[in-house]
Amino acid sequence: MQADDKDSSWLKLEPQDDLDEEIEQEIDDERLPAALRELHQRRKRSTIERGVYFRELLLLQGELLKLQD
Repeated sequence: MQADDKDSSWLKLEPQDDLDEEIEQEIDDERLPAALRELHQRRKRSTIERGVYFRELLLLQGELLKLQD
């Protein structure tokens, strides 16, 4: 088998392999225990607002720069 044949066969098989992996991941997501799914949802809801996060981040970075000087 020549190198071109190997590359060609790989290119044909790769999309199918990717699709198989996507399907497996979707199935695994459905198997997620209810308690773990609930915990994930609770953690997602408890995040701070984006504006507050970046404002505090900039303040902390400013304090860090003062300490480094």
